[in-house]
Amino acid sequence: MDSPIEKRDEREEGEAESGDDEVRGSDEEGEDIKPEGDSDDDEDEDEDEEINEEDLKFIADDDEEESDIETAEKRKKRKKEKKEKRKRSEEIEQLSDDDLDLINENIGRRSKKKLRKKGDEDRDDLADMFNDEELDDIEPSKRPKDRKDIYDDDLDDLDDFIIRDDSDGDEDDEDRRKERRQIKQKRQEFAKNLGSEHGISDVAWRDIEELFGTGEDYAHALYLKPGQVLTEEDYNEDAEVPTVTKQTTIKDIWEPSAIAAGMLTEQDELIRIRDVPERYQSQESAYIPDDAEIAREAALHAKTLMRDHQNITENSLVTAITCVLRFIRRDRYEVPFIWAHRRDYFDGILNRMDLWKIVDLDEKFIEVELKKKQLIELILQIATVSPEIEHDTQIAGLVEKIVSLDDVTDTFAHIKLMYSIQLNQLEANGKQRRLFKKAPWKRLYDDAMENGIGNFAKLFNINQSDFINSVTGRQSLHFPENHDESPLDAAASFVCQRFPTPELVLKAGKNILSRQISIYPELRAFVRKVYKHDAVVVVEPTEKGLKEIDQFHPYHPFKFLRDKPVADFVNGQFLQILKGETDGLLKVSIRVEGEAELIGDFNKFICNDYVDEKAVLWNAERQSIAEDVCVNILFPQTVKWLKEHLALIASDDILNKCHLEMERKINMSPYKPGGDGSRSPTKPGQADNPCVVLSICWGDGTRNDPAFAVILKDTGEIQEYIRLDKLTDRDNVDDTKALLQLVQRHEPDIIAVGGFKPNTKTLLLKILEERVVGEGLNDRSLKYSIPVMIVEDETARIFMNSQTGLKEFPASDYHMLIRYCVSLGRYVQDPTTEYAALFNQDQDIKSVRLHPLQALVAEESLLKAIERSFINIVNECGVDINTVSAFPHLAGTLQFVSGLGPRKAQAMIAKINRQGSRLESRAALVQLYICGSTIFVNCASFIRIRDFHFAAGYRESQYDILDDSRVHPEDYDLARKMAADALDVPDAMEEDEDPSAHVLELMTGDVTRLDSLLLDEYAVELERRMHAPKRVCLNDIKQELMHRFQDRRMKFAGATPEQIFSMLTGESLDTLYDSVVTTLVVRVKERFLSCQLGSGLEGSIHISKIDTDGRSDLTQLFSENQALITKVMNVNLDRLQVDLSAKQEDIEDVQLKVDKYFDSDKQRIKQPERKKKMDKVERVVRTIQHPFWQSVNYRAAEAYLATRPRGEVVVRPSGKGNDHISITWKVDDGVYQHIDILESQKPNEWTLGKILTIDNLQFSEIDQIIAEYIEPMIRKASELIDHPKYQRKTLNEMYDYVNEQSSVLKRSAYGFIISQDKQMEAGTFLLVFRHPNNRPRKEIIRVHPSAFEFRSKRFKEINQLLDYFKTSEAEKVKAKPLVHPQRQQHIGQHPPPDNRQRLPDRHAPNDRRRDYNDPRRGPPQRSYGNSYPQRNY
Repeated sequence: MDSPIEKRDEREEGEAESGDDEVRGSDEEGEDIKPEGDSDDDEDEDEDEEINEEDLKFIADDDEEESDIETAEKRKKRKKEKKEKRKRSEEIEQLSDDDLDLINENIGRRSKKKLRKKGDEDRDDLADMFNDEELDDIEPSKRPKDRKDIYDDDLDDLDDFIIRDDSDGDEDDEDRRKERRQIKQKRQEFAKNLGSEHGISDVAWRDIEELFGTGEDYAHALYLKPGQVLTEEDYNEDAEVPTVTKQTTIKDIWEPSAIAAGMLTEQDELIRIRDVPERYQSQESAYIPDDAEIAREAALHAKTLMRDHQNITENSLVTAITCVLRFIRRDRYEVPFIWAHRRDYFDGILNRMDLWKIVDLDEKFIEVELKKKQLIELILQIATVSPEIEHDTQIAGLVEKIVSLDDVTDTFAHIKLMYSIQLNQLEANGKQRRLFKKAPWKRLYDDAMENGIGNFAKLFNINQSDFINSVTGRQSLHFPENHDESPLDAAASFVCQRFPTPELVLKAGKNILSRQISIYPELRAFVRKVYKHDAVVVVEPTEKGLKEIDQFHPYHPFKFLRDKPVADFVNGQFLQILKGETDGLLKVSIRVEGEAELIGDFNKFICNDYVDEKAVLWNAERQSIAEDVCVNILFPQTVKWLKEHLALIASDDILNKCHLEMERKINMSPYKPGGDGSRSPTKPGQADNPCVVLSICWGDGTRNDPAFAVILKDTGEIQEYIRLDKLTDRDNVDDTKALLQLVQRHEPDIIAVGGFKPNTKTLLLKILEERVVGEGLNDRSLKYSIPVMIVEDETARIFMNSQTGLKEFPASDYHMLIRYCVSLGRYVQDPTTEYAALFNQDQDIKSVRLHPLQALVAEESLLKAIERSFINIVNECGVDINTVSAFPHLAGTLQFVSGLGPRKAQAMIAKINRQGSRLESRAALVQLYICGSTIFVNCASFIRIRDFHFAAGYRESQYDILDDSRVHPEDYDLARKMAADALDVPDAMEEDEDPSAHVLELMTGDVTRLDSLLLDEYAVELERRMHAPKRVCLNDIKQELMHRFQDRRMKFAGATPEQIFSMLTGESLDTLYDSVVTTLVVRVKERFLSCQLGSGLEGSIHISKIDTDGRSDLTQLFSENQALITKVMNVNLDRLQVDLSAKQEDIEDVQLKVDKYFDSDKQRIKQPERKKKMDKVERVVRTIQHPFWQSVNYRAAEAYLATRPRGEVVVRPSGKGNDHISITWKVDDGVYQHIDILESQKPNEWTLGKILTIDNLQFSEIDQIIAEYIEPMIRKASELIDHPKYQRKTLNEMYDYVNEQSSVLKRSAYGFIISQDKQMEAGTFLLVFRHPNNRPRKEIIRVHPSAFEFRSKRFKEINQLLDYFKTSEAEKVKAKPLVHPQRQQHIGQHPPPDNRQRLPDRHAPNDRRRDYNDPRRGPPQRSYGNSYPQRNY
């Protein structure tokens, strides 16, 4: 037994871990342990335990009856007892071991009572009405570093809910102590296993708890009996410990949305457990197909792939596809495994892209098959009320011919119409759910059929099958006979209450025939084929489009299109056209040039040749039916289908280009030290290991901006970083010396440079090359030359502001440029891994720029295309499983390994860490039950077991060299046989010897001996014996034995000149050449002007490119800080400069790229003359010398601000005349506020007035307006936008959101949005809220420079506004209590607790907000002298 001193030490250690003050004990068993700092004031204790009336009515968690509150006498008695205990607390050293055990068992970090934290007494109870309290308020610096510590803290919090009975001091028997220990042990096991049982690693679990909290606020709900409702007794100090038997699941702690985000649902767990590749588990069906189905599918896919394989016979293609389908659907192999180890079956016929196409085609095929089965089930249901459908040969033939989703849609529509009465009966009987909401025409059709009008329709004598065959075959097979009566006379016999006149009967009868004819699948397919081959597209702008689509608008190239064939839409242009149509800017029409001829065929084949009077009447009605079928039904349906088809083609084209671009970005090997001759590798013999990197960034590169230099270990972790405030100051050499000393201490292999402005290249790069590396070599403080390289920084820019980056390097501890430098250095160490880290739960990978139109494609499809790029490259280079298990920031690639996915990769790392944080062989994946056999077969050859993770003794005795090769374990024997044959030694090894010893001997010796092997003959013998082709496999093994895991990626290279230009200027060469931009004159000389674009790009204008009116001295015409409209004539990539022209003829002579089907004639007709005059007027606008001035209208200002950060400002002319100017500022994405400013005391029409007035507020200059009016509004708006309750949703979406939150959480819910109502002033916010059992409501919040306006009151802080809002709402509720229908039964008793933990908002209250003093983050602080916003056309 431990001594009392040892016990006290343990107690003090536990107190230090939980962060509590020193705790004093008592010598009575079960007595309270009170922190020393607690007040002895009885009044404080009374306040702590009282529940006010507001709590009783509005706070669901504190809803109790007054009768349940302890009487004053009991409280007084208990306080007296507590005082006596505190007096005896000085004697804690004399306690017995058992007493100390019990005390240690009871001690927690905080004292809890009535489900509330001890520190909550000062919190406004009204806040609970909307539950704004953050569940996780633990500072990252105080957070436990180890999962064990987290579990211990959770245990302490759970213990706080068990309040011991202090009235029976003698009950310290062994049974009670044993019971408490058992409860404590159960909680420990629950806390430790909750994450691990779901396959979550320690680091991932810490991230989850940081995001969603530890669950301690809901710990009282974890151990309840089924159906048990907690009462005050359960939390009273005098209560007994409740017996807990409830099996707690993760659903009891977190909301479903939080569980889904963390991939912790039951479905996620099933995906982890099932021995099926994760990416295959998204398919709707996992049934194993028979040979007939695979043969049918292979034949179908061969027809699709034949277009790209003209030189291959169809039989060979079908055979290859059949093998691939067996691998996919039966063996459940993924593409990387099939390509690497089953290529013998299709070598020379299919490539890797074909395999992915087959996977996609297989998914569509399975979907069609499932739809087909559903159709068959529907037919069987119809047969229960109409047995004749089983003998309907037409239906049977249609079902048999289904091969596409279009066929499914056509067949279903046909059955739905032809058997509508039977389906109505099934719906009425409850045997069939309503499939769709009926369209108006369908109700008319059903009414007509139910009233016998179908018999009248038969009098038209139209044989629909013959008629359709005539149309599709272009031959007359249909000859209808006429009825004896005229159409109206015949219709008179069918008059009824629903159709009381012959005219209505005739109309209904024709509608029946029109619908029945148009629903024939054969006819639909025929018309689709005609449109697919012969249709043309016509595009014209709407009135809105005529105003907004100018020559710089992205829609201008196709603003007018005349008869563009659908076959010519081969890129993503059609998606832009559809977007323009959705935005109300374009009108799109599709037609076939032979449309009149097609309608003529319909009219011709539906009529007969009779010429008598009745025949003419009947033929006229028949022709009206044919025209109705064409014009009103088939043609509009087909146009809609064709739009979807063209959109799909455009989307596929964009996705394919995104896939290839992503693959290009990540297909780059890590930087290899010594690859450029600068030095030898850091680690001899391990040249493929990551290098040590020094990454440096100067930010925006102004004199006041600090630079940061970061040293990264070869594992990607920070080893050291320094801040350099005066690096560019030649008079201050301290920073240069500090940087040189940093280089000397760590000897980096490369210096990676990144930045945001051109002076990164023009100044920082020279400092590093000359004053650091150059001088270090001159004075021999550096032993070798270190390459300095500007590196592409796309991943660094994303990581710098990402949630992943902030978790790893919190803003409170690390400057944003440190995160930038870390990602920059990791990119140098492995570009593939750093890009893969962006493929996370936050989906940061979507921020990667792959295609100009990638935002127009479906997000899910884009992610799928990107994922396949990673799958291809990652499986080519393999994944070091022990490295990714040890370093979470390197684990992003594991999810792309064949057979795995994000869930299985997460579970695999967790299992490896539980087994000892190291995997010793590939076989251990199965031996240690880390994965199943199917997953093992898929992933084994792509998992690398690197030898440097093990000691030399282990490598020599147990390590298998083939575990670090691309050879699959199923082929290890072949590799060993080949190595033995090449060495001319027996391949049989002793039982205690390394089976791959010959392989190791060969790899470390003369590998050219493998060339002597006759692999082709060996492959023939193997195929004869094993009945499996192995020729490609044997050659791959040979290459792997000669060059083990040779990196097949492209050699690492720094950023290209084009990439550097775009990276440091934000400009694109494609858009900059021949563009018209606004520039600022920074220096005036006699013969030229030096200018600066808004991006910081420098430009020059020679006097020959300026209209000078004969003057030869530019100093007489221009001054510094003057704005000019210029045209970019040339771009110098090396010097990062542009040549500009200010000549009017150059500016007007802009070569605009338009579509080859652009209708210039129609543009001249449609463009009003008034618009041309306005364009001329707009070119002669006033110019004010201010860095934010742009001579643009409001549309151009919004277009410019669209790509700028929130809070950016444009000062521009006003449409109200020259006595007004306007300021446009960006409130949020897509939201801009235009502020009108009245000028007075103007010296002349063109100069700026001396007094500027906004809403009766007067200012003297624009800078004063920005500083005192605009920037305060920016801060106020940002305060709302950055608030955790702000949502980027529409009003209807916000209504749905608060409805869901209020229903799920059983309490009031609210949030903010920006109003999108055009009737309201831009930048107006809405407070949307809902109380339980009430409808959602909205109220307006207006932003003013000094306050928020709400309900005609003004508040300086948003929290003040919310306090007023909650108080006023509580007062309203006080008169009429809020009672949710589902909770009425709990009135009068303690309500059942809400066991779910609220999903925290994306931005916690302690998050760092936008730093307005950081110029990289945009306005409001600006440097007026050094930058000028560029006009973005």
